[in-house]
Amino acid sequence: MIRFALIVLLAWSTASAGWPWYRTSDGFVMSGRKYTLGVDDYCCGRASCRMQRELWAAFEKARTSPPTILDAMDPLQKVRHSFAPSPTTAVDALWQIIRPQSGQIILDPGCGDARILVDAARRFGAYGMGIEINPQTAALARSAVQSAGVRSLVSITEGDSRRYRFYKADYVVMYLYDDLIRELLPKLKSLRRGTVVVSYLHPLPAELPGQQRITVGEHVFFVWIHP
Repeated sequence: MIRFALIVLLAWSTASAGWPWYRTSDGFVMSGRKYTLGVDDYCCGRASCRMQRELWAAFEKARTSPPTILDAMDPLQKVRHSFAPSPTTAVDALWQIIRPQSGQIILDPGCGDARILVDAARRFGAYGMGIEINPQTAALARSAVQSAGVRSLVSITEGDSRRYRFYKADYVVMYLYDDLIRELLPKLKSLRRGTVVVSYLHPLPAELPGQQRITVGEHVFFVWIHP
């Protein structure tokens, strides 16, 4: 019950502040984590529980509230105004799906603080190319690369991912809004054969047939290998 109440409070807070969170039919995704909510999930299990009904009604009010300012933005504006890094546990889970080799190239469009690329450089000796449109976040990424001592392996470019070529990558990893992923579809189709594309939480466009939905613990990834 306490957890349910905290989740409802967080939903209200994020909606009010305009922070990035994604509504779903059975809950919401916030800060890289999906919360699936049901009437019987977080209390005594009795549908007659008054407090439980009130909390569920409160969540429904938050879930169906008017769109936040982020909902009205185009994909580029959303990226500029939001930064939701992949959870550390999601990065660990990613390496259970892909195992880059030393010298291979990982491209991360919308790389945020570059935590995936830094970890890949440290663990595997992989090269990382990050693209980040937000100047402050790009500066944060460069600082992280510098602090980790992997400047020879990881480069950060400040710019719009839609304007860069993806053809050199062995892996493309993404944690982006659905609509921005769709805008990157021509780039993904132009990748060389065998390139592995991984999207955290959000499905890849249906025009990329054969993608797989892989769950590692609480984390969901969508994986497509260029034929």
